[in-house]
Amino acid sequence: MLLMAIVITACSGEGAVRKEDDKVNATPYSLEIVESKTEGNKIVATSKLKNKSGTRKGLLYGESLIELQVEDEKEKLLTKKSKSKAIGHNVIIQKDGEIEKTVEFNVNSPGKYKVWVISKFNVDGKDIELKSETENIEIH
Repeated sequence: MLLMAIVITACSGEGAVRKEDDKVNATPYSLEIVESKTEGNKIVATSKLKNKSGTRKGLLYGESLIELQVEDEKEKLLTKKSKSKAIGHNVIIQKDGEIEKTVEFNVNSPGKYKVWVISKFNVDGKDIELKSETENIEIH
């Protein structure tokens, strides 16, 4: 009975969300924000997509390889997630290489915001979806 309670605890709650994030990010690629800052009412994030696969890869993607996501204090997503399934662009990422991209978003009012970047692409016939860690940023 005690063993059953431990299993249920381990599979529920916030830990399960983290495990899901780990599962989504369990690829030979990583995505991170290397710098986030504000310029007036603009949030600017510089991000890096890294290839840790050990081989040169061709990535196919839709509208944008890296997209900035911004959420306000009320947990309302201000940016639109691309719902496009179209894959029309490609880029080569070298063995142990990285792609750096700066993305930005204008907010309407001062406040505290959460920001992260996402990347969706196809490589070797597999769909990959990455999400960076979330950062907090404040506009005065």
